[in-house]
Amino acid sequence: MPITITNTPEVQVNSDSDTVSRYFSVNRPILFTAQRDADFSFTVITVNSSTVATVTATGFGAAWSSTLESGVDFEIYISGSDFPDGYYTVISTITAGSNSFVIDITGMGYTVGSGPFTGGDLKITRLNYRIKTKITVNSVVIATIINRVDTSYNSTINVAPFLRSLLTYDDDYNYSSINAQDLSRCNAFTLTFAEAWNGYEGSYDAEGTSTYYYVNAVHQLHHQYNGNMGEFVPFSNYDADDVRAKFLSDFETPTYFEGYPFSLDFIFNNDLDVSTYDYKRFENQLDVNESTVSTANVTLLETEKSYVNRMKLTGSYNSSTKYLDVWIEKAGAS
Repeated sequence: MPITITNTPEVQVNSDSDTVSRYFSVNRPILFTAQRDADFSFTVITVNSSTVATVTATGFGAAWSSTLESGVDFEIYISGSDFPDGYYTVISTITAGSNSFVIDITGMGYTVGSGPFTGGDLKITRLNYRIKTKITVNSVVIATIINRVDTSYNSTINVAPFLRSLLTYDDDYNYSSINAQDLSRCNAFTLTFAEAWNGYEGSYDAEGTSTYYYVNAVHQLHHQYNGNMGEFVPFSNYDADDVRAKFLSDFETPTYFEGYPFSLDFIFNNDLDVSTYDYKRFENQLDVNESTVSTANVTLLETEKSYVNRMKLTGSYNSSTKYLDVWIEKAGAS
């Protein structure tokens, strides 16, 4: 695909390439940068006749054959050579295995034996060029975004407004399951990209991207990971001194009222290895002096993985219990 995804909102949590967060706050911009591979270099121009010349550019066909229609002329801009700078029409078909193509030099006064001319740079030029981005959620394309490119052939694509329109605020959690995914708080999306110009619509490709997740959350400006939810995303493979993930709570110490609906939300990361590990909720009950009354754990439902989960507490606590320490921990799969 002649479009390269040069930047995504992914972050390396704890500056570790093995712990990458792909969960984003949908209430902040979710920005991807795509660049058209328009710049290329060539090694030599050989004059074949008074009307045509061959440009040798290794790898050109491999990069561009999928987007150049057979029999359709297009232009390149040549510069940096002892051949005159300017726009030239390509009149040969570009194939994947080709390392050369033919340009029209009619009227330039060259004949066989002129040159050869040394290499330089070339740019593909297209009328009304644009990058098209499809956003897919639950196997349904929810939007197609069309962007122009800037003078450096870059385009910044913000997918957040389209994902935000899918949010609902229905409370479907029945407080009977230990943990359950809540699609009103999080869902997965994928992106595919294509290029288009006057008379041409390219095919869509997901190259350079992954499955991502939008979360109905708000991050303040200048947050550690900007709009990425990295500090709330747990991983299987932390280093010993890495900071662990947080629950999705507005409070450092929330208040639990016995007998009333209550859940703790957390991100059940798609990357968590549930084939090797069980993920357990631990509850340490403490009395008024913060001494341990009892400790218990229960295995979370791995079928709810990949989304924001709502997790209930045990409830019906001993009358001496005044505080709870709650955390999620991995253990060897049972």
